[in-house]
Amino acid sequence: MGLPAFFRYPAEMPGLRLRRDVVGNLLHYAVVFLVVALIAAFLGFGGVAGTAIEGARILFWVAIVLFIVSLVAGLIRRA
Repeated sequence: MGLPAFFRYPAEMPGLRLRRDVVGNLLHYAVVFLVVALIAAFLGFGGVAGTAIEGARILFWVAIVLFIVSLVAGLIRRA
């Protein structure tokens, strides 16, 4: 009984590239929400700005957590 293909051939699995793309997309959307919040605050829409900044904060922390999980998984896989 061997290891699953995911552990034997990690470079050929499309899921590895997907995780990096997901983190990049999350950071992109976090920046978009931040820009929307800044524009809304400048124009005086406080409710929209507050909602957008909270969305940006959540996306940022989710991206950081996914990055750390990916980093730890990569270190474990190399060992």
